[in-house]
Amino acid sequence: MTGLLNDVMHERAERAGTPQLDVDAIIAGGDRRVRRGRTLAGLAAAAVAATVAVTGLAVPRLLGDDPALAPATNPFAARELSWAQGSTIHWGGQTFDMGRTVRSYLQTDDGFVWTSPDGTVRLFDGSNNREIGRADGGYLVADDSGPLVAWTTPREDGRSPAYVVYDTAADEVVTRVDADPDDNRWETERVMGLDGTAAYWKQGDTFVRQDLGGGGASTLWVQEPFEDPATKADPAITDIVDVAAGRIAYYVQRGDAWGLAVGDTIEPDARILSAASHGVLSPDGRYLASENDDFIAVHDTRTGEDLSPGLGSYPYAVGYAWVDDDTLMVYGLTSIEGDGPYPADLMTCDVGGGCTTEASEEIAEGSFALPVGEPLD
Repeated sequence: MTGLLNDVMHERAERAGTPQLDVDAIIAGGDRRVRRGRTLAGLAAAAVAATVAVTGLAVPRLLGDDPALAPATNPFAARELSWAQGSTIHWGGQTFDMGRTVRSYLQTDDGFVWTSPDGTVRLFDGSNNREIGRADGGYLVADDSGPLVAWTTPREDGRSPAYVVYDTAADEVVTRVDADPDDNRWETERVMGLDGTAAYWKQGDTFVRQDLGGGGASTLWVQEPFEDPATKADPAITDIVDVAAGRIAYYVQRGDAWGLAVGDTIEPDARILSAASHGVLSPDGRYLASENDDFIAVHDTRTGEDLSPGLGSYPYAVGYAWVDDDTLMVYGLTSIEGDGPYPADLMTCDVGGGCTTEASEEIAEGSFALPVGEPLD
């Protein structure tokens, strides 16, 4: 589902007078800057997985020789802490070598869907890679569970893209919708979310919900031009940042107020939960994790209650994805001094409870990716 800490980390570094990570590309044109940033690397104590690359295909090896660690029928059904360095995807206690640089990736119940720098989309099922398409900008979206992943793909006319939904279990495209070739704002077109049997995307100034069961498309919101572009006083919806369990998280801008709202529909006058521009919903849609002023925020989407964990020792911290309905993956920079790599801790935090550091990692620019479907370069 569904983006990023990139611009925020830049701002934090600027305030501190230190060099910054060059990872701003995600936010152009009001595109969602959803979820997270972080790292993880030596899941110490759990043991370290071995990987072998054979003719460009990844061949995983389970940790140790314990039969209890043998793969299940569907070994990727669970969501685990994950990150990529170079060509290697780390997932829980295993590592997998993709044979080439991972620019962006996501997890489905059937493995990892990832892009290389040339935009090629591949599916890794735990033992083999196969090419399944091409994605504009390396952007991908997936549901919190299940086999579906989506992206926009270039068309031969060189202008308007097509929206593609792929089923990793059936290993086939299940939906393809061509964007309007007469719309001269095709550069804003993006798939923004997948939720059950629906895909959400933007074409021009229109936000669309596409029923993947054959029910057609419905318009969620059409953003009209500002009456007064100088003040931007009119309510505006510029981005859908995530969708989960029928709940939509979207970016609202109205006068001197802006931030993220959550609802079953898009309402320009809805309560703003967080003065942030990116966030991620828990799989049941109950919680919204976002970033406020360089720091992690968690809110109950029904009541608005602030349930943010206390992580005051970090100069920057953000939640980027969910392990389950109540457990958030959190990334915290322990220092932003110098020009990198930057040390970071990867944690899991229980909503309303404490946080546990699972791993630490050094982040280097240009070789790092997270399971958020967005490039960090």
